[in-house]
Amino acid sequence: MPGRKRGPAADVLGLVIAVVVLAANTHDKAAGIVLLDQVAEHSGGSVRKALVDQGFRSQVVAHGAGLGIDVEIVERDPQVKRFVPQPKRWRVEQTYGILIPHRRLARDYEHCPSSAMERRYEYSFDRPNWFEQSAAEHRAVREGVGVIDTSSFGKLLVQGHDAVRVLQRVSVNDLYTEPGRITYTQWLNEHGGIESDVTITRLTEDRFLVLSGGAESETECMCVCPSLPTYRPAPADPRTAPFGKSASRPTSSNGSLGR
Repeated sequence: MPGRKRGPAADVLGLVIAVVVLAANTHDKAAGIVLLDQVAEHSGGSVRKALVDQGFRSQVVAHGAGLGIDVEIVERDPQVKRFVPQPKRWRVEQTYGILIPHRRLARDYEHCPSSAMERRYEYSFDRPNWFEQSAAEHRAVREGVGVIDTSSFGKLLVQGHDAVRVLQRVSVNDLYTEPGRITYTQWLNEHGGIESDVTITRLTEDRFLVLSGGAESETECMCVCPSLPTYRPAPADPRTAPFGKSASRPTSSNGSLGR
């Protein structure tokens, strides 16, 4: 597992006492033991009580006892599903929140430290400071293989022998492509204004999968439906149903439109 795991220990004011940086696949209990050693060393034995989360179990508690530190695991209320700050221990989360915007201290997935970068945006009229990294990701997916999570995207399935005609009517880009091709395009209204930003995959000659931002699905339906002469219900598509609420949409007599 690439990347690194960072564990801070903070006092009740949120001031950092010690920090350990370990491999990302290090178990929490091992990280807790190393962190307690650092706390004992840097505090000169003045720390007598430590509040930790549920990831640190009995081995950490026993190790703390050997150092003269009473380790208490702060249990969360199992009835509460949302995040609730825990008394005193929330100072650690606060410390993370202060540090993360300034340095890339959490979301760190590089294979080695030499490829790590500071999480900083340099404003400029030239290319942004993240251009080379973004270009490398683009080339990797374009020239090799990439996996992209689309579960949060809005999805529309447009099918029927006139599907390409309907989509071509509202799209800026050309959708007369071979099956298997993905086309990025914008959808326009009757005045030429932009209504939506989408990518369209031609699954077969008469089936197209449209992906966009999750909040734009209704806008997409409004763009496509006026191009359909008559309507009938579309059956739910089992391939897209697991990614969001399944619903039928108006369809032409020669095709269908579903989400």
